[in-house]
Amino acid sequence: WNLWGMGLGPSHPVAKNGEGEGERDDSYDDEVKLVMLGDKSVGTSRMVHHFWNDRRSYETYVSFGFEGGGMDLKINTIQFSGKSVRTEITDNAGLRPLDAKASGIYEKASGVIICYSNRNVSSFESAKNWLVQAKGKSLNVESQRWWPKRCCLVSTDSPEQSHEGQEKVSLTFIEGGWTRLEVKNELRRISHSVWSLEDIVKVTLGYLPYDELRRVGASSGRRLASTFDVQFHEVRLGDQEGIAGIFSGLITAFLESSDARKQCQESSEEKKLIL
Repeated sequence: WNLWGMGLGPSHPVAKNGEGEGERDDSYDDEVKLVMLGDKSVGTSRMVHHFWNDRRSYETYVSFGFEGGGMDLKINTIQFSGKSVRTEITDNAGLRPLDAKASGIYEKASGVIICYSNRNVSSFESAKNWLVQAKGKSLNVESQRWWPKRCCLVSTDSPEQSHEGQEKVSLTFIEGGWTRLEVKNELRRISHSVWSLEDIVKVTLGYLPYDELRRVGASSGRRLASTFDVQFHEVRLGDQEGIAGIFSGLITAFLESSDARKQCQESSEEKKLIL
């Protein structure tokens, strides 16, 4: 694509660490491409913002919109585990799995993050659809080594969708994502037979704060992730450390697998030379 011809040039100066505009350091040890998926307003942009630790000057920043959503592409070279890593994050929030533009988003991906808001049931259903599509893509393309170990399902507390679908819910959630029934069952599991379970439940639930906005329990997210054998994380959008840990975990996993492939290739080449 000719991004500049489309009016999609860098939104920030192409500069790094005080270097002059237009100067770029193209030397790096490895390259990581992370793809973010989910409904719009599930918090993907805030997650990316926290990962960059509030840095504003990206080497490249491209942003454009399409019907139902948009795409943000941010690229920066960062120091990670003693390596210089060119890190590319593509935020596709708002794109739907059946959209024509969705067919090529996994190309050369190192890891995939699928997000939903636990305040909105429809975003959780969309996450299911993305997992089905991602699994199908990984089976059809041999190069998609990110599935399933470098694919994450992430639950956020984005309030931007909470006004949509404020349907009456049959479950009451405790802060942290547990239901009253799950708390009762856990107390039954750990309590002694001589204890009065009902009294314990009343006292315990009386002290535990409720999450009135939650519509999807943490256990539902864990079950969905377990069904597809992918990682599951639940984070608050204000938790910068927790969010950074998700990105860092995927990058670390990729670098380790990348190093393993390189070592295997080098070993094979050495054997050929010996023979």
